[in-house]
Amino acid sequence: YRDQAKGSLIIGLAILFVFMLVAFFFESLLMPFSIILTVPLAAMGAICLLYITETSIDKMGYIGACLLVGIVVNNGIVLVDYTNQLRQSGMQRTESLLQAAQDRFRPIVMTALTTICGMLPLTIGAGNEMDTIFRCFGMILIGGMTSATLFTLLAVPVFYTLIEDAQRALSNTLASIFDL
Repeated sequence: YRDQAKGSLIIGLAILFVFMLVAFFFESLLMPFSIILTVPLAAMGAICLLYITETSIDKMGYIGACLLVGIVVNNGIVLVDYTNQLRQSGMQRTESLLQAAQDRFRPIVMTALTTICGMLPLTIGAGNEMDTIFRCFGMILIGGMTSATLFTLLAVPVFYTLIEDAQRALSNTLASIFDL
């Protein structure tokens, strides 16, 4: 139980630090949510793969989950940054999101596949002690990267749109309240 609490705290801190870093670079507090929301999508894949393979989480699993937080947001950062570049060049939001997803599809998939393939030797070992130590670690990265990659190209544009609309609505509401 104690390891679970520590592991959860470490993962929570990893998410917080990644959020703060993304917020700093995008100079926004709301837009990083469109990227951070890919973390639960990765967690779903990791948990499902652990359940399917009947692998229990251990200390190395928590390290893998912490690493997964940093890796998964890269795809969202690439997508949102390119979308912002396209919008600065004059494209409308919907067009830029579609173009960004199309243009960044290959690099995102290639990055995910290299990570997944790199983790396969950790999960398909000969059964010695070293293999069992890293099995959970590899399973979490494989499951998380698979689901996050599949959903990132769909979810990040939706989150981006919803968050930007909410930001505009909040701004308009505050402007009307203080403009009295």
